[in-house]
Amino acid sequence: MILAIDPSVNNVGLALVGERGAWIRGKTLKSSGKGSSAKVNSLVEQLMAFFEESPEPIEEVVIEHTRFFAHNENSSHASAQKLNLAKGAIFGTCRSVLPAKTEVRLVWIPGFSKESASLLAKANGLQKVDQHARDAYWLAYTWATTPKALRQVHLEKSDF
Repeated sequence: MILAIDPSVNNVGLALVGERGAWIRGKTLKSSGKGSSAKVNSLVEQLMAFFEESPEPIEEVVIEHTRFFAHNENSSHASAQKLNLAKGAIFGTCRSVLPAKTEVRLVWIPGFSKESASLLAKANGLQKVDQHARDAYWLAYTWATTPKALRQVHLEKSDF
């Protein structure tokens, strides 16, 4: 099973898929509290609950890693810092809660758009899944169906 995580400080999309990208389940975590620390803490608690509820063994986790977020004209340095705080907390939670053999990776795969995520979800009968879980599903499906050699290229390009 592959768990894909599409993080932000306010909402985190989760999608668990099988080996060939088949949807198993997903969820959107919604932060609560005031301030980045409280929001991230609430997301971590919900992520831990997701792991506790999950009967499926998670073999790999891919966390969406946007390389050029700080250069986006709609973002700010403060927004990038908050997002990195959320990603770090999510990464650390996955590493500490899941078995040591579970791969946890930050990945960036070019070609993502909200439209492509929505189309993929619709093609697989997931119209009732919200946009955050759709985005995570796109990442999970794309990762699961990408040949291992190309996965390695994505990992190398995700590295700073």
